[in-house]
Amino acid sequence: MLTHSQARSIAEALWGTGGTNSSRTNRAGAFYFSCSGHGGFVIDARCLAHDEYARLRKHATPEQAQDYSKAVMHSYRKRSFKVTPHQLANMQDFEFFLLEEDCDWCLAPLMAGIRTLDGYMTDEAAQKTFDQWLKKDAA
Repeated sequence: MLTHSQARSIAEALWGTGGTNSSRTNRAGAFYFSCSGHGGFVIDARCLAHDEYARLRKHATPEQAQDYSKAVMHSYRKRSFKVTPHQLANMQDFEFFLLEEDCDWCLAPLMAGIRTLDGYMTDEAAQKTFDQWLKKDAA
């Protein structure tokens, strides 16, 4: 499962470094970040139930990555690392979702029940965002 620091490095590679804030979520493996340029959810697909994954997949395409126990390789990684034979033998492919804060964020609470613990992500706000920005694409 992605750690907070691994998810943060993905978020900062996409949405900018400096001044990054994170909000706790109600699910291990799901993280929310506000970075210097943008922000949103980074969600390890392994934390999702099969039906949650299927609903989320209808609206968002997952990213591919490899988990080498202590290191994760993905297309946004900026630094290389050495892989030991043991890590290589235990490498696991996995997927993660990136849901940007402008409109895609609503998929986390609506499709998987994932939200931040600060109370701002209500079902009503998520549904309003979905209806305004994503419903037309889902039809």
